[in-house]
Amino acid sequence: MDLFFLLAWRDFLVRYRTLVFGVAWAVFRPLGMSLVLLLVFGYSLRLAENLYVYFLLIYAGWLVWQFFSSTVSEMSQSLSSNAHLIGRARFSLIVLPMATSVLNVLDFIIALVIGTFLSFYTQGHLEIRFLLILPCFLMMYGITVGTGLLVCALQTRFRDLACLQPLWMQALFCLAPIGYSLKMIPQDIQGILWFHPLAPVMEGIRFALLPNHTYSLEVFMMGLIWSVVSLTAGFFVFQANLDANKERLA
Repeated sequence: MDLFFLLAWRDFLVRYRTLVFGVAWAVFRPLGMSLVLLLVFGYSLRLAENLYVYFLLIYAGWLVWQFFSSTVSEMSQSLSSNAHLIGRARFSLIVLPMATSVLNVLDFIIALVIGTFLSFYTQGHLEIRFLLILPCFLMMYGITVGTGLLVCALQTRFRDLACLQPLWMQALFCLAPIGYSLKMIPQDIQGILWFHPLAPVMEGIRFALLPNHTYSLEVFMMGLIWSVVSLTAGFFVFQANLDANKERLA
């Protein structure tokens, strides 16, 4: 456990020590990307009826994608980048990828605070459904960590798979409902996009932050299933490749 916090603290110093604005980048990144998407979808494609509400819709979706993409990318390289630690001390290798997720959790919380202020500004109050943020965060964390463990184990053992990561990450990004809500698209396509692992989480956070946004128990259960399946698959694949990866990195 001491190693876990030590690695997390090291990552915090590496990311923010040399930056002029420090942790403010955790705010600037989602705000900046949300503004870009607002220009594309809100002004160019004219999908926005209310710009404030639509900006918050994009912001909520981007928060989820940013956490997923950043965490999975960092977890996938965690064993290779910390290979010098393996063999020097006895510890579970799963500590290395798990520790990389801590800093992104902090970034998500900081950005979520800004989203909460935006929601309060838009509605004038926060409703009881705001509490849905916690289970949605846990679902998002489960999906992300499970995927990160899976990718980390396979890419460490089979290095060629790293060449495919930009491809499937880009595909997930294009299919993710970041710049739009699923209720904005035709009904016959909605059923397909619900199978995107992050779609139930994005819609759940939007339901917590946005006025008049709909969300169903079926969609929540789908997100919960994605989380459990991702965590289970990631853990077992990581453990199954543990010895092979130790030999490769030692």
